[in-house]
Amino acid sequence: MKKTFISIITFFILFILQTSVFHHLAFNDVVPNLILILVCSYGFLRGESSGIITGFLCGLAVDLMFSGFLGFNSLIYMYLGFFNGCLNRLYIDDKVKLPIICIGLSDIIFSIVTYGLKFLLKGHFNFLYYLTKIIVPEFIYTVFISIIVYPLIMIIEDKLINEPIITQKEEDVF
Repeated sequence: MKKTFISIITFFILFILQTSVFHHLAFNDVVPNLILILVCSYGFLRGESSGIITGFLCGLAVDLMFSGFLGFNSLIYMYLGFFNGCLNRLYIDDKVKLPIICIGLSDIIFSIVTYGLKFLLKGHFNFLYYLTKIIVPEFIYTVFISIIVYPLIMIIEDKLINEPIITQKEEDVF
């Protein structure tokens, strides 16, 4: 229950930041994908099932608020949450490099799939324009912001959600 409540609060904070605050801090009309950072972080920290559920619900919220295609973002975020969740076994407590790299790769995959399914199928073939004006700036901005946001999510995960494991000292039997 505590885990779910904190996850929902974290989602709402990042969603509000992405949709309101960062639009005022946009570079060339590009905003970092904070929802992607959340989905990838939860997948990476908690595993495949949490990545899938978080990805689906966050994507559904984005679809309901902004997208004309219900389920488009849900499906992409769900797959990205799953793939980042598969890397949960490689998780090392103090390391931030691997999750940041995964968030960056996920952002590139998200942008390319979005281009392919939303623009390419409509006959917009200017991929270089989309690459230079949207994909690369969003990638840089998202990775830069994830260097700040991922450690915060990791701290929330460690301090508020995970309860410390109580270990008893082993006593000598002899």
